[in-house]
Amino acid sequence: MPLRDAMLLRDAMLLRTGLAWDAMLLITGVELVLLKENDMHLFFERSIRGGQSVIFNHYAEANNQYMKDYDGNMEKSFISY
Repeated sequence: MPLRDAMLLRDAMLLRTGLAWDAMLLITGVELVLLKENDMHLFFERSIRGGQSVIFNHYAEANNQYMKDYDGNMEKSFISY
């Protein structure tokens, strides 16, 4: 992917996220308050632990004649993506 395309995709995703955030604030009527005290700002900064963490552990086992460990006594199964 050329760098120009990657940068356009990044800008589109950032714009979409910002629009979703603005829509949420408009629909809920929530007003954000600016933190004026340094202690409150540090409280929130120290509570940030990291970004999104996702673990996918999909496991599938095929049993067909093309596999090395094919078992003829079991039902045939295939994996397709």
